[in-house]
Amino acid sequence: MTLGRGGSAVADGVRAADPSPLCIKLLWIAALAVSAYLTWAHYAADGTLACAEGSFVNCESVTSSQWAYLFGIPVALLGLLYNVVGVGFAFVGRRLGLARGRLVGLALTGVGMLFVLYLVWAEFVMIGQICSWCTVVHVITAVLFVFYLTTYFAGAPEDASV
Repeated sequence: MTLGRGGSAVADGVRAADPSPLCIKLLWIAALAVSAYLTWAHYAADGTLACAEGSFVNCESVTSSQWAYLFGIPVALLGLLYNVVGVGFAFVGRRLGLARGRLVGLALTGVGMLFVLYLVWAEFVMIGQICSWCTVVHVITAVLFVFYLTTYFAGAPEDASV
């Protein structure tokens, strides 16, 4: 076994799997799961989230505020739809080709980051409280954005994941 281009292990001419594709898929799936939970809680009869409530962290007040809707659509539902697209992209993105896949990933997560920045502003400035479940999705979106940003502009090795 030797090290191939980019430091990946090569055995008998077969390149070992880069862990990045699995990590990216798991991050998208985690964001989808949390978004699904937030959407379920929004439409559930009791609408109660499992969330530690205090003066600063209060999921219920954040998810039931006027800022929990965009053009009359629940933000939780928009997040769910966004993450469904993200999971789909994570599993079929390589079929677009490396450069195009990286560009689509960057554009997708860039839109997500703009929305995250808007939601974080609404939480901190307009509501004065945060939702811990929402924060999980925000952090995952930021990590995915940084991954796509660095792989797109840093010229990662050609065998890297999209």
